[in-house]
Amino acid sequence: MSSVSNSSFPTIGLNVSEGRQHLAAKESGAFKYVFEHYRDKADWFLKADDDTYVILENLRYFLKDYKTNDPIYFGHHFKTHSKQEYFSGGAGYVLSREALTRFGTKGNDPKLCRKDGAASDLATGQCMEKVGVKIVN
Repeated sequence: MSSVSNSSFPTIGLNVSEGRQHLAAKESGAFKYVFEHYRDKADWFLKADDDTYVILENLRYFLKDYKTNDPIYFGHHFKTHSKQEYFSGGAGYVLSREALTRFGTKGNDPKLCRKDGAASDLATGQCMEKVGVKIVN
């Protein structure tokens, strides 16, 4: 995902202004794109930056006892700014299919979810809480 499309790399342009102050809009747009195009093609959805490393076998093993129809997400836990807290965006997070569905269907409401102007991980955490997605640490 990127601010602009680039067929030589390739990227999916989200039509979001560049800059740290717009990371929440970029992340929200990325989740919306994944919801619209891939929600029925996977059980779990991973948000990771280009410098995040994941051992997929360990992730599969970790997720095997959880249900993808439960509204849950996983990540590196921070304990500030939100009732249920939130996860570090730099470490990435994993959303169940139901978490992605709630974000995709209810997260467009600006009364529930901030679209821009905040730290993306904090905005995502607050949005997840308001649409009924629980963190699992």
